[in-house]
Amino acid sequence: MGKARLVLGALVALLLAAAIAGAAPPPPPLFYAVISDTQKGDNDPFDDFRWAVGQVNRLRPQFVLFPGDLTDSGSINQYEHWSAVSKDLQVPLFACPGNHEGGGCTPAEFRRRFREYTGLPCYYGRSLGGWHLFALDGVHFTDGQVAHEGALDPEQLTWLRQELARLPADKPILVMCHFPLLPEWKALENGAELLACFEDRYLAYTVTGHWHRNAYAVDARGRLHLATGSLSFALDANGIGYRLVSTIGYDLYTAWVRRDTAEPLRREAEVRGPGTLTRSWRARLRQKGASPPGRAVRVEYSGGPLRVSLARPGGRLWVRILPLARERSVALVPLREKWSALIAGQGELQVEVTPLGKTSLERVILESTGLSWQHFRLPGEEARPSRRRQSGPL
Repeated sequence: MGKARLVLGALVALLLAAAIAGAAPPPPPLFYAVISDTQKGDNDPFDDFRWAVGQVNRLRPQFVLFPGDLTDSGSINQYEHWSAVSKDLQVPLFACPGNHEGGGCTPAEFRRRFREYTGLPCYYGRSLGGWHLFALDGVHFTDGQVAHEGALDPEQLTWLRQELARLPADKPILVMCHFPLLPEWKALENGAELLACFEDRYLAYTVTGHWHRNAYAVDARGRLHLATGSLSFALDANGIGYRLVSTIGYDLYTAWVRRDTAEPLRREAEVRGPGTLTRSWRARLRQKGASPPGRAVRVEYSGGPLRVSLARPGGRLWVRILPLARERSVALVPLREKWSALIAGQGELQVEVTPLGKTSLERVILESTGLSWQHFRLPGEEARPSRRRQSGPL
């Protein structure tokens, strides 16, 4: 135990030394949902979308990303039915348009209706918990007719370059667009030109839709590209549903929530934090009888950084540094299968939270989950030059 404390102390010292030296800290944690391609025709009640909104409200993520195809043809009737459901969301919604929004209207009507019913322009930037989101409009019209594949116009690319010039070079960036961006995916005509805009920036990953199936790729620079399936009809065996995403530092966890999933996360135990932390704080989380085999730990806090140690009775399981977050953050970490089994066997989990900076701890929650979580490593300082290429279905 003494040696472990020495190693941990050295790790903390290195982290703080790097911050003092001006090195960029790891990206702050995010926990959010991705809902895509709800496209339904006139007079449809969008019941599948309503199901997802109800689940998201119970899960309390920080926000929802919606990468396009809200409607089937962009009619006022469809937008009205979609917005009747979306207004029930209890967390912020950030959307961008898809090609189906332009299916039955002129380019001017397409842009006006999207802004009217979402309250958002077709493309924009937002600061989200220490990250910068770029929501892009890839909808492309030819001779007044919307094309199935996308392209960004020169005006939008110029705007993007100007916005990037205003950001610190090491700012963590997330891009959302309806159309998958990788050139070899052949969904966005000028995807290579778009990605070149981020050549000297820290673009960590992208979130897209369009294909009605889940897919991923990691490009030569280590950037993750996630295509999210549909909530209207599916073109793969995953069925319809939505995605959950949790990022902590350079780790990204994601799970697909199928339409027939009753409870993607079930609260087993919750301990409220003391508010302002000035020294280490300990608590025990006891599970509630039989539950799904997986476990996740959720930490809600502001400030930081902080150290979270998790242990089963009689042994330490896991130590992690959560990066600096200047506003309220939610860190959701799915635990490895063997750790979940140990917790299930013992019936409880011991938690220790130590502040390494000015921190306010709201609560720590033990969740059970039957979801299959995938883990990706986002490009870090050491990973960007030599990341090996990989791709495949989710």
